[in-house]
Amino acid sequence: MDAPESLSLADFDAIGFDMDHTLARYRMKDFLELVFNSLRRLLVEEQNFPKELLTYPFDVDFVFKCIVLDLTTGDFLKLSENGHVLRASHGTKPLSSEQILLRYNNAPWWGFEDVKAHRKSDRYFYFLTYFDMPASYLCALLVDLYDRRGLYDGKLYDFLGPLFAAFRSCYSPRNFRNRSGYFFQAIEDHPERYLYEDKVVRAWLVRLRKAGKKVFFMSNSDFDFVDFVMSYIYGEDWTELFHICIAKACKPSFFTQPEPFRQVDWTGESEGEAVTDIRLKEPTAEVKPGTVPSKAARLMYSKGNHKQLGELLGERVLYFGDHLVGDVATVSRSGWHAAAVVEEMVHVTYLTGQDRPVEHVTGSHARESKFFGKFFSKALPEAASDGAITRDELVLSKPILMEIAEGKQSELANETPRTLAERELITHALVSVCSIESLIPLDLDDPLFVPCSNSTTMLFRQSSTPLIH
Repeated sequence: MDAPESLSLADFDAIGFDMDHTLARYRMKDFLELVFNSLRRLLVEEQNFPKELLTYPFDVDFVFKCIVLDLTTGDFLKLSENGHVLRASHGTKPLSSEQILLRYNNAPWWGFEDVKAHRKSDRYFYFLTYFDMPASYLCALLVDLYDRRGLYDGKLYDFLGPLFAAFRSCYSPRNFRNRSGYFFQAIEDHPERYLYEDKVVRAWLVRLRKAGKKVFFMSNSDFDFVDFVMSYIYGEDWTELFHICIAKACKPSFFTQPEPFRQVDWTGESEGEAVTDIRLKEPTAEVKPGTVPSKAARLMYSKGNHKQLGELLGERVLYFGDHLVGDVATVSRSGWHAAAVVEEMVHVTYLTGQDRPVEHVTGSHARESKFFGKFFSKALPEAASDGAITRDELVLSKPILMEIAEGKQSELANETPRTLAERELITHALVSVCSIESLIPLDLDDPLFVPCSNSTTMLFRQSSTPLIH
């Protein structure tokens, strides 16, 4: 299925959703700082890093999706879609255009092909999700620390192993079950500080089901954290909103490996019994808050595989998620269609510290950082002169004009080059939204996107409905 202008949600048999940063929206500034503080405390307490790390304030402006840390140099790189370095910072020190030219000689960065292919390495780290992006500033502080103390051997800043150990400790499922660690306990103790409660999405999910869509939930998070977060946001009967619920899905291997499904053991004593047959729940005419099945009666699966699930969902499947590899690239390669949730399209809370996206901002207020500049190479569309476009929620489709497909390289033209992040979206995402709420004002048969005259490479759809949260 291509991306005709008339494409709508009505064209799909099934519509699926990730949890974190998709159905579950976090209060971003507090969330990112929580991740940062949790990781640095673990580095100090479990990996014996200097307590000096605990003294630095968090700079949320450094946190930027699709930045690459080159561990051979200590440089953080914002790359173009062809691998050229657009912006850079050595540790916490931004590099000037002249310094970038001297270091990289206007040539593609050495690891670009591996990053583009989503290959991992012990010589670089690609920051892709809000669960790892706060570590970029922590790594920048470590580069500064290594430089001050003469710990860099000229070949590698060697803190990636301890950082991975901190990640594993921070996000270990047993920490949620045991109320240990820092990350899960903070969210469980103060969900109102880190999570938005839902006001409108629940009713929209019911509307999708009533329209005959198979609506499914699939998250990599462990089942007990999933249940806590979704119960807080949507109510304890949240599983009744979906035809099938899958936790601990192990994306992206869910789409490439024949892993069996397991039925969740709510006691947490085992990973659950493997099941050969999975089933969809029959849709109800209405899902009303307050009808709460016992946990034992809730049907939830874990792990599993795309092929078996696809046999139940139908041929035309659309899946919403924020991870550019696990939720977007791998999904699009599987035969499903990927819808990317890209909060950077309008999310200004990184810079302002406000607890929600501001109302009535336009394209010029998309994510921008003093370290790495704008997330998108071209300004998103401004409000029309008649004021019809007033909401900060956008829907972005694949571009119609593909200069790169025609052999043109924007770095060599008098244009702002497209970024690596944009390449990921253009290549793999059928449509991109800054939040699920941005779709709610649309009827199911409304086009997901329409052309915007002041953008030569992108299509946008905006709603005039005021921001709901």
